[in-house]
Amino acid sequence: MTPTPSSNAADREQDRLYPPRPTSRNRYGVVLASRQLACAWSVGLMLMSAGCQSPEAPRLRNADSLDVDEILQRCVENYTELKTFTARGSLRDCRTGTSQPIEWDYIRPNHLRLQIGMKLAVVDGADWWTYTQERLGFRKHRRFTSTPLRTTAHLLSGGVPLFLPAVFETGRRAFGDRGPGWFDRWTFQKVDWRDESPCYVLANRSPPGLPGGMLQLWIDQDRFLLRGWVVSVVQPDGRLAPVWECTYTFVAIDVPVAADRFRLIEPRPEARLAQSGPPEGK
Repeated sequence: MTPTPSSNAADREQDRLYPPRPTSRNRYGVVLASRQLACAWSVGLMLMSAGCQSPEAPRLRNADSLDVDEILQRCVENYTELKTFTARGSLRDCRTGTSQPIEWDYIRPNHLRLQIGMKLAVVDGADWWTYTQERLGFRKHRRFTSTPLRTTAHLLSGGVPLFLPAVFETGRRAFGDRGPGWFDRWTFQKVDWRDESPCYVLANRSPPGLPGGMLQLWIDQDRFLLRGWVVSVVQPDGRLAPVWECTYTFVAIDVPVAADRFRLIEPRPEARLAQSGPPEGK
């Protein structure tokens, strides 16, 4: 079919605005190819844009539909009903700026492995052992309290309020629930990220053992598991200053824990521990 004068004029204008590359093909074929390329380029940009806004990416949600009691209740239920618990993360001394890797492996009711840096504790029923670099060997202890998990963690960490052992042993009471006015010391602060996990941030002013201080918890919005905490104390000038901070980069409940995790094996060097990441297959 012979092109009409109007179509020829339109093609000439198209060629002027978008000059085709030299080719042995006819002019109309080149114009069609350039239009197809432009269309493909536009589709590609849209796909790339969609990929950058993946619907699976975690998003922060506000707490309009949940109050503090409901957030804590869901968290408590997870920790009181779990059979096993595994976590990897870091423990930071805010006063010195130093951090140490921290590892938890727990099988209810009384098997616990806790490693902080190169210090290690293993609880097996009524007996427990500790390992430190200074001693370069395991020391066996007999149970002398009714709360062996909290006692072990307290002694190994030098008194750092690690919080999780209290949750394992006392459940709801670890959060301060001792009767009417459940969780009444807790307040909702904000929503925030903790190691790429969207979290609710709750605060407790003057928690047990920290008169005038504050304990903040980062609770995962999706699974209601603890992803981090900060302990702050009152300074001489009356200000609250963070002292200890913990972040969990990996948390799993009710997944198999290898039996050899509770064997008395000398801990790995701290550098390797920090790089090891989560257990295989988790």
